[in-house]
Amino acid sequence: MCLREVSVRLPVPIAESATEFQRIADASPAPMWVTGLDRRRTFVNRAYVDFVGVGGQAALEFDWRAILHPDDQTQVVAASAAGEASLAPFTLEGRYRRADGEWRWIRSVSQPRFDDAGAHCGFIGVAHDVTDAKQGEAALRRREQELAALFDQTAAGLAQIDLAGRVLRANGRFCEIVGRPLETVLSSCLADLTHPDDVPGNLELIDRAIREGTPYTHEKRFLRPDGSSVWVSNAVSVLRDAEGAPQGLLAVTLDITDRRATEGEVRANEARLAFLDALGAATAGAVDADEVMAITTRMLGEHLQVSDCAYADVEPDESRFHIRGDWHRPDVPSIVGNYRLEAFGSLAVAKMRGGQPLVIDDIVAELGEDGSATFVGLGIRATIVMPFVTGGRLAGMMAIHDAAPRRWTAAEQALLREVSERSWAHVQRVRAEAALRESERRLRLAIEGARIGAWDFDVVTGRGSWSPLAAEIVGVPHSMRLSAEQRAAMIHPDDRARVAKGNARLIVAGAEFADEYRIVRPDGAVRWIASHGAIERDAEGKPLRAIGTIRDVTDAREAREQLRALADTLEAQVAERTAERDGMWRLSRDLMLVIGRNRRVRAVNPALAGLGYAPDEVIGKGLARFIHPDDRAAATAAIRAAAYHPISEFHARLRAKDGGWRAFAWSAAPGEDEAYVIGRDVTAEALRREELTEAQEQLRQGQKMESLGQLTGGVAHDFNNLLTPILGGLDMLARDPDLPERRKRLVRGALESAERARVLVQRLLAFARRQPLQPQPVDLPMLMETMRELIASTVGPQIDVRAEVAPGLPPALADRNQLELALLNLAVNARDAMPDGGRLTLAANGVDDPGELGAGRYVLVSVADTGVGMDAETVARAIEPFFSTKGLGKGTGLGLSMVHGLASQLGGAMRIHSRPGDGTRVELYLPVADTPVAAESRPAPVLGGPHSGRVLLVDDEPDVRAATAEMLAGLGYQVATAASGTEALTALGGKPDLLVTDHLMPGMTGADLARAARARRPDLKILLISGYAGIDQVPPDLPRLAKPFRLAELARSLAAL
Repeated sequence: MCLREVSVRLPVPIAESATEFQRIADASPAPMWVTGLDRRRTFVNRAYVDFVGVGGQAALEFDWRAILHPDDQTQVVAASAAGEASLAPFTLEGRYRRADGEWRWIRSVSQPRFDDAGAHCGFIGVAHDVTDAKQGEAALRRREQELAALFDQTAAGLAQIDLAGRVLRANGRFCEIVGRPLETVLSSCLADLTHPDDVPGNLELIDRAIREGTPYTHEKRFLRPDGSSVWVSNAVSVLRDAEGAPQGLLAVTLDITDRRATEGEVRANEARLAFLDALGAATAGAVDADEVMAITTRMLGEHLQVSDCAYADVEPDESRFHIRGDWHRPDVPSIVGNYRLEAFGSLAVAKMRGGQPLVIDDIVAELGEDGSATFVGLGIRATIVMPFVTGGRLAGMMAIHDAAPRRWTAAEQALLREVSERSWAHVQRVRAEAALRESERRLRLAIEGARIGAWDFDVVTGRGSWSPLAAEIVGVPHSMRLSAEQRAAMIHPDDRARVAKGNARLIVAGAEFADEYRIVRPDGAVRWIASHGAIERDAEGKPLRAIGTIRDVTDAREAREQLRALADTLEAQVAERTAERDGMWRLSRDLMLVIGRNRRVRAVNPALAGLGYAPDEVIGKGLARFIHPDDRAAATAAIRAAAYHPISEFHARLRAKDGGWRAFAWSAAPGEDEAYVIGRDVTAEALRREELTEAQEQLRQGQKMESLGQLTGGVAHDFNNLLTPILGGLDMLARDPDLPERRKRLVRGALESAERARVLVQRLLAFARRQPLQPQPVDLPMLMETMRELIASTVGPQIDVRAEVAPGLPPALADRNQLELALLNLAVNARDAMPDGGRLTLAANGVDDPGELGAGRYVLVSVADTGVGMDAETVARAIEPFFSTKGLGKGTGLGLSMVHGLASQLGGAMRIHSRPGDGTRVELYLPVADTPVAAESRPAPVLGGPHSGRVLLVDDEPDVRAATAEMLAGLGYQVATAASGTEALTALGGKPDLLVTDHLMPGMTGADLARAARARRPDLKILLISGYAGIDQVPPDLPRLAKPFRLAELARSLAAL
């Protein structure tokens, strides 16, 4: 109820008569009252009296607060006081106890009263029972809470969507399904959450549902933020307002990803079973193993669409295998043949001998150099190989191959596994049948060889027969027929009754029998006979026939008698065996321990002395106290388990008496209330493993250096192409006589910078081992003296530069220019290490065995200083590219890398010896030249000489081509240009006198172009220019000029053609 905020002015005294007012008020079902300024009731109606349960004057004096619920006291009383003070209408709501004791919700409305003069004179109030409304509101809130709980806690995802497709409400399960938090979901459209491929169909269904008002169910995918898809079943219904107009959608979402996956697996399994059924039907009639495998490989290869499917037998030593047959696509050759298993890499060996499948998606990427060459040579780029292991030995293999990399699925692997198992089982069965036939043949031979006779006796007629050998054993002719009485008479009298009783019992109830007894042959000889047989019976169990074998076991019986005689010597034999075991205990170099249940040592063999202990220092003590703390828990657990079952191998270190630790490999086995533990000292093996680990780390470092070398070599090549037009252009500008002096200075400065850049590029190429070297015999004494003077002028007067060269030093095989650059680099490093001055020593002498370089003669060139030196960590990183200790802007970090690259490229080595405070010595080992030093002749620059003729210039870089053309034109040549080798071959029709070509170009290289040009023009002069070319890529007889070059160098190279 809403109270209008108006004041009602009641005239005082009331105009109506008291009787009439009383009658009207009492007719109201709602309690009513009137109060004065003292808050005392001056009037109450009958409904008020009925509610409080008192009448008359007591009702007027009744304190309404006495029946107010304790929980509502504070709030209602405070609201009442505030309302009265406001002199405005006010409403109170609370629980009051009715006269019958029931608590009822009451909403009261009070209004102020005013007299004729407008003065406030009290309040008039009316109360309404709102208990039913309150209960309805509570029920509604509970229902809303239940619905909210149902919405949030249901196992299905629920989402309310408006007509624009925006998510207005979603429960936690829906957020979990779409993989997003609630705040993200509520800011998204349904299309944003749906897989892009499913959006068009989803929108069409939503439009139809809104248009036609019909619910629908469909399956779709939601796309999660991590890129994964989740399949859902969406039941969508239309939400309508009170007038029936659609106002949104409610989606009930179930995650059916697992179901869809299961359906896919079922379909795949049905296809797999259908294929297996077809394969089984196709091979059912095959009786030859190769026929079985031929059918199997063909059907499996066609089914999986691979390039080859093969099977192989493995030799007993597991080192080689023979591919007996294969199916292959028409465009792929057969791979039938004999192969070494190790040729396919260590992974293949480990997997096959370990009985595990070999699965490789990309042979080259996954195997690298470890076996990939053999696979690729057979046209295989992806493979699955299933081993067949029987009796603990690799006996066969079945494989599928593809000529291209292929990601094998789990289903393909499983199918190959099942097919190989079935096929090998079929092959084994076929081979077993053949073996059975062979076994039957051998059995016949064995029976004849073992002299076993067969017999057959008809129980009903009393007649029987026997084999020739059986007749021979009993000593009668084979054709002689003996009656039952005659056969019984041949049994030794001492055994006759026992045998007759056993035969009678056998015929009545027996099935199989075996007995030994003596017979007396017609010639009087007594022989022991072992008879084995069985009784055949009819459906009613009556005996029909007895069949069996007999064998003369006289010799065996005599051997048993001899065995009984040997039993008397058993005790002596046991004592002898015990002595052998004790000898093993005493003499074994392995440590043997007996550990009791309390894990204390009960016995130990003499090998304990290897640890320095006496037996009494160990026996009775816990083994754990001698085990290394890091190994104690695992070793204790293993020994505890060894009390119940054998433990093959575990590792734990023991403390020797001298305090050192020894590594042991242990095995253990259970005994009665104890464990037997054997340990083998593997300390030396552990050290070898550490050395192997260190060697592997060195290999990884070498691979890293090789990768950096390739990177820097490529960068240097690009820099050379950039420097060629810069250096050539500046050189031509510097030769311009009309150039103003100020500009000449600028050009000279730029030339010097370009030259420094060229030197830096040479360092990069030397580090990368890609700088084309021209090794030749070098006179080291002359070189050292020349370098001493150059270095002395370079490092300054504070450093004493000395040269020490051994007499009679042979020439070294080196590139003189690169060696000079290397020594200069080392000298600059030495100078920087001696900021306060010092001594720098250049030395050279011969050595015969420099260690890891192998046998041969070498020259040792060293540069030593007395500077600050380096610690071990710095020495280890010294040859890393771009590593420098000189500070920012003071070094490139390529000096030592270049020197190291030069030494390695020349077939030598570099070593660094240094300690902090003791200076540094860098040693270069260079091979001795086989020929003497040639007389030095340096061609003079040919700038003013005659340069004429037609030149064909080929370079794919436009800037380099333009700069070089200008230089050639400046020398007096007529220049034609081409941008590629193909274009140059066409231009040869102009009959140039010279061909100047770059080497590394797209398509045809410069070397290829030179060969093609000389095939057409044998007399054509050719000069190859390149910023980077491996020596093995350029013919040795082809003249070459390295980029960048200056005009004089170009002129000199052209004049030498």
